[in-house]
Amino acid sequence: MLPSVNAFADTSYSKEKEVKFLVSTNDYSMIQIDGVKLKSADADSKYCDIDIARSKKLGKVVFKPVSDKKFTLFVTDVQGNTYPVRVVPNKKTAPDVFVIQPKEKKTEVSAADLLKLRRVNYAISTSNSRIKIATNLLTSMANGVVPYNVDVEKNNKSLYLWEEVKFNRDFSYKLGSLTGTKYTIQNITDKPMVILEKEFYTIAKNVLGVGVESPRLMPGEKTSVYVVNVSQ
Repeated sequence: MLPSVNAFADTSYSKEKEVKFLVSTNDYSMIQIDGVKLKSADADSKYCDIDIARSKKLGKVVFKPVSDKKFTLFVTDVQGNTYPVRVVPNKKTAPDVFVIQPKEKKTEVSAADLLKLRRVNYAISTSNSRIKIATNLLTSMANGVVPYNVDVEKNNKSLYLWEEVKFNRDFSYKLGSLTGTKYTIQNITDKPMVILEKEFYTIAKNVLGVGVESPRLMPGEKTSVYVVNVSQ
């Protein structure tokens, strides 16, 4: 994280995306983005002091208002998304850790998307064991088919996984208590890498199965990853 001053002084942004926090002026507070790594933070130094050393160490924006005037703090994640935070200084409130929840846009699956996924007229039997059902769902996802008793939703959301890859959640599948997710992962380094299935068993809770289309990726190459877990 490399906080700086005034880099976003003239940046335009949507008020709809702005979040507002009541922040203590007595000591330093922190901001983090839920599930996404931070890259930078910017604010006018007349109104805000950003502790660069602690921010780098903790992976959070460590900051304190230096006046009683409201200001906007711009927080940027490693995916390039910038979140404008409207800071309201307050002498009575205590320092806190503020969490930005990225707004996830749910998109209906279009007819074209369904054609790519090939909706089929058979169902996955739910009378089998949970592992068998999960295996059948995993197989359907990998084959690009959607049985008629499976609901599918287009996500198209960038996520942070590792520094060396671009990671995107493409589709979510729902079958009873099971959720299947199709991801796309791209090697953005200049060296080959190996994608191991075991690395994705911690990506969600109660994972029952993982499939990686092409485990070995050359620089710039992409592959699909399929994960099935028990819904919470």
